[in-house]
Amino acid sequence: MYASKINALTFIDASGESAVAPILHIVTGEDTLRLLRLSDFDADSDAARIRFSAATGGRLVYFANVVGSGTAIDVQLPASFSAADFAAGRLGFIPALNGDGAAYGSISFALAGQSGTVSEPETLGIDVSAVNDEPVKDYVSEFAQPRVPLDAVTDISFYWN
Repeated sequence: MYASKINALTFIDASGESAVAPILHIVTGEDTLRLLRLSDFDADSDAARIRFSAATGGRLVYFANVVGSGTAIDVQLPASFSAADFAAGRLGFIPALNGDGAAYGSISFALAGQSGTVSEPETLGIDVSAVNDEPVKDYVSEFAQPRVPLDAVTDISFYWN
């Protein structure tokens, strides 16, 4: 469950403020919430805000309570969150049900510095490790299928030779 920095891009505005946008990958387990840290997106952790524009392979969630507790609310993108939200453990990524693989998901983001300087859009890659568990059946979709009542069948013909 660690981030590994591959490279970093630094953006410096006219005031000399910089925002470092890393090119990163994080790892989480199948069907497992991964709390997001500011350092997952900002190598030197000095960004004021992170602006998310897209997520694939799962969903971004926000917790009204701290440290990933309480009800997870799906984040409607695009959305922006403060460094304090990350410090409180309010943001997470949940992979799609029973999904796994290298580069399974991604989060597109940009960093916003204290003065409002915004980095170029970057992508955080997400690897999802398989877990040896029983698959979860989605019964809701199975029962949501329309059914034809037996008494609605009216044209039945039998032929004997």
